[in-house]
Amino acid sequence: MTTLQRYFLLQVPGWAVAAIMLAGAWDYGFVPAWLAGVLLLAWVVKDIALYPALRPAYVVESKTGAEQLVGCRAQVSDRLAPQGYVRLRGELWRAELDGGVGTIESGAQVVVVGVDGLVLQVRADANDGAVGEPDA
Repeated sequence: MTTLQRYFLLQVPGWAVAAIMLAGAWDYGFVPAWLAGVLLLAWVVKDIALYPALRPAYVVESKTGAEQLVGCRAQVSDRLAPQGYVRLRGELWRAELDGGVGTIESGAQVVVVGVDGLVLQVRADANDGAVGEPDA
């Protein structure tokens, strides 16, 4: 769902409440029908005009759970050949080499490139030369 769709879907209940209240005000004779219509239209135009200023509040780009780990560096705890364990943010995670080929020795740095359930997909950190040769 786009930010624009999310914004307008959240405005619809307010428009409905305004329409009901204005209809009641017209029904009880507090305002003429044309004024109720103009006020409702003004309410909708106000929400449209405020969208550019309020748009950042409706943008959903925060990552949750394991998605936050992609791009983080971790230290290999148990040799990855091609599976093993890495330590990331003080936690021990099961990890697998991206592509499933090769080895990385304990103590080396890796980068998380993906997540498959609770298994981190990792590759050797380009700044760390501790990458083993692919197993034959």
